[in-house]
Amino acid sequence: MDKTFYASIILLTVSIIFKVFNPKEINKFFGYRTFQSMSSKENWIYANKLSAKFSIYTFSLLLLVSLIGNLLSLDYEKYYWAICGGGILISMFYIEYKLKFGEKKF
Repeated sequence: MDKTFYASIILLTVSIIFKVFNPKEINKFFGYRTFQSMSSKENWIYANKLSAKFSIYTFSLLLLVSLIGNLLSLDYEKYYWAICGGGILISMFYIEYKLKFGEKKF
């Protein structure tokens, strides 16, 4: 296994911990911190729950890509990082959109 496999394990573990121990109070050190998410406690809680959910999806997909790439000895690293960056950007845009325009439901 290579570095992407271990990075996926670490990121997925952190995401699960973040989901279980979601920050309940607005702070400047831990959590999904944007202007919109920190504007109210309701937004803070919603954004952090949604962020943890998307992180688990993204990093689970990365773990799967890493496992398949390693098992088949493929040169997949550029796709791995593209999925990582894309997943983070898509989740940020989606969360910010939901905070601004959407209903805050799961």
